[in-house]
Amino acid sequence: MKRRKVEILSFLVYDRNNYEFVKDEYVLGVVDVFKKRLRLARKWSGLTQEELAIKVNTKKTTISNYETGYSTPSIEMLDLLCDVLNVSSDFLLGRTDEPSLSSSQVNHINQELLTKIDTAIEILKESKECIPGILPQK
Repeated sequence: MKRRKVEILSFLVYDRNNYEFVKDEYVLGVVDVFKKRLRLARKWSGLTQEELAIKVNTKKTTISNYETGYSTPSIEMLDLLCDVLNVSSDFLLGRTDEPSLSSSQVNHINQELLTKIDTAIEILKESKECIPGILPQK
């Protein structure tokens, strides 16, 4: 019985070591993708490292360190970078090739659109015109 427990334990240690190796390789891959995509998104936005640093309230050297892979941002900083650069965190982290808007930006745009639609409906109601599908006939 003891022998079986030892075998199971050594199997778990082997799996853990293997997992750590795979995890480390994955992290290195993500950092490599992140630094390249951050620089690309910054250039798409027409910002210098210094201008981006000002917009996210940090130093130019911090942005430079992110772009060289010397350091990585916190989750809060990643969220700020995505908002300023108009890209998703999935894009910066290499999980998608679509540099789509972040969810907070989509929500903001949706709210603006709803406000404009409500305003347009009110204007149409005041003009008392009939528009099929939007304003019923009276």
